[in-house]
Amino acid sequence: MSLHSNRGHRCAFETLENRWMLTGNVTAQIANGDLVIEGDDSGNVIAVSSPTTGSITITGTGTMVNSSPNPVTLTGFTGRIKANMNGGGDNLAFTGITCTGLRVVMGDGEETLHLDSLTVNGKTKLKGGTGEDFIKIGLIAANTFNGNLEIELGKSNDSLEFQDSKVTGKSEIETGKGADTLTITGTTSGAASFSKLEAELGKGDDSLTIKNTTVTDKTRLNGGRGHNTFVDDGGNSLAGLKKKHFES
Repeated sequence: MSLHSNRGHRCAFETLENRWMLTGNVTAQIANGDLVIEGDDSGNVIAVSSPTTGSITITGTGTMVNSSPNPVTLTGFTGRIKANMNGGGDNLAFTGITCTGLRVVMGDGEETLHLDSLTVNGKTKLKGGTGEDFIKIGLIAANTFNGNLEIELGKSNDSLEFQDSKVTGKSEIETGKGADTLTITGTTSGAASFSKLEAELGKGDDSLTIKNTTVTDKTRLNGGRGHNTFVDDGGNSLAGLKKKHFES
């Protein structure tokens, strides 16, 4: 009897120990058809996907979702995605979702955001935090943004990679302070495309590389303060190109 009791206590202890290894809790809900995600002050790691039309699955890695260590699936999704990650160093991935708008506000730590195989039929706004931001758009699968795209990075040394994706509206990219790196590429000619592209690099020594990219209306590139470099890596068609504050 005594041995049986000890084994029971051991199992209970191991279950609690596994829970303690999880860092942070993300809340997610569908409100009026929109997906609303709220992070906490820990380093949240989540992947968001849409396995079937109208459903969203959120999977945490070392992070609980709605106080559960297991993936959470929500139904009734028909609208926008709104994610506010608060503090901590977060890692988010959005994959294979069609929505009517996307807004992501990153936290204050070292943040990474992946966007792949998205169709956004509306405005997209991505805002970095005070730590180092790494935004990766289309590195695994191309996205289509049917609307305006606005990206605002934070005040540290940030990186934005945009690959093989399309924006039908106006694109505004602002990198802020720090030594920032902006790369816009297509794996084939014209695979990255914009209607209007405006990129303004902030204070610091920044770099901008563009390859296999088409802009059909207007291109404005501003290096900002600092020693900035611009690399035209070939295969580009940049309508109405005007650039300033680049040393090369």
